[in-house]
Amino acid sequence: MRYAALSEITEAQEWRQLVEAIICGIELPTSFKDAFSTYWIVAGHHIREQIDDDRLLCQMLRSTTPPYNGGSLKLYRGENMDRWNSSTIGLSWTPNIEVARMFGRGLNSVGSGGMLLIGKFSQGAIISGPNEHSVYLQEYQYTVDPMLADDLLVIERYPPA
Repeated sequence: MRYAALSEITEAQEWRQLVEAIICGIELPTSFKDAFSTYWIVAGHHIREQIDDDRLLCQMLRSTTPPYNGGSLKLYRGENMDRWNSSTIGLSWTPNIEVARMFGRGLNSVGSGGMLLIGKFSQGAIISGPNEHSVYLQEYQYTVDPMLADDLLVIERYPPA
C-alpha cells in the first residue's frame, strides 16, 4: 500500500471503518504496516479524531505498528490543557524533554494553553518505539496507551498560543 493511499483514507474520513475491519481480523499486507508506521507519526492526530475511541485506536495500533520490546521508560509530552482536563491525553510521547516543551509551548498550547507532562510507562503501556521517520525528525516518538501509565505529572504550564 502506498503512503498516499493512507492520506486518501484520511481525506475520505474512513479510518473508523478501517479500524473496525482490522479489529475484526482483516488481513493487512506488510506494505500497509510499513507505510502506516510513518503515516502515524505525521497524521496520527487526524486518525485519532476520526476513530474517536482511544481504546479501539490503541488496539489497532498494537496490530499495525512494530511492537515495543524494551523496558519501562520515563517519557515526556507537550499536551493541551483542554485535552488534559477532559482526560484525552495524547498517545505520542518522547524521552526528549525539549521536544515535549516545543509541542507544549507551540501546537498543543492553542486554545486554553499547554503543559509539559512526565509519565512512567511499563513495557505493556508502550505500544511502539521510534521509527526511522521519527528519528529523522529528532522527535523519538514512542506511541503509548496513556490509560496504562503508572504515573502522570504536570511539570510545566504554558500560556495559550
